[in-house]
Amino acid sequence: GTAIRVPTEDPGLHSPNQSRHPSTLLGSCAALVGGLVCLAISNIFSILIIVLGALNVDNCPVQPMIPIYLIVSGALAIVSSALRYYVNWKTMQARPDKYEQPTLISVFVGISGLFGIVWLILGMVWTFGANPGYETASPRYCDYWTYMVSYVSFLVLFALLAASCCCCVCAVAAAAALADGERERRQG
Repeated sequence: GTAIRVPTEDPGLHSPNQSRHPSTLLGSCAALVGGLVCLAISNIFSILIIVLGALNVDNCPVQPMIPIYLIVSGALAIVSSALRYYVNWKTMQARPDKYEQPTLISVFVGISGLFGIVWLILGMVWTFGANPGYETASPRYCDYWTYMVSYVSFLVLFALLAASCCCCVCAVAAAAALADGERERRQG
């Protein structure tokens, strides 16, 4: 296949003797640290839900798939994170115009993405359809933390999705307003 070549920087922006502006460097460092913190939190959460699911695999008779859902979701998140890290690492090692993502990785990313969507839908069905009790003698028993972690993670996902949609609508509205302002400025 052919690699997509994307210029990373306009050669006219900086002469070889000019250093980058300190605020740009500071912004890059802040973005890197922020990304690493988010990655660490995500991986810690993934490990915790794997452990929680594994410890309670037999403690949710009302819906035995909820602990399995947690285990698989955590594992999928860690594998996806590792794969993204690997691709970014290989991209940084290569010259920008020479790196081409291997087909096998592209296929795996696509398959894991589709599996993740299907698994997410199944997890919602299992979690929201369970209606558990928390008394161990109840036939509708499910470990409180196992169920709540699954339930609350979906609520957080829905909240983030709603916030993303709002941000997209605001961004489109702002872009349209800027384009209208630019058009009026050119005509006026």
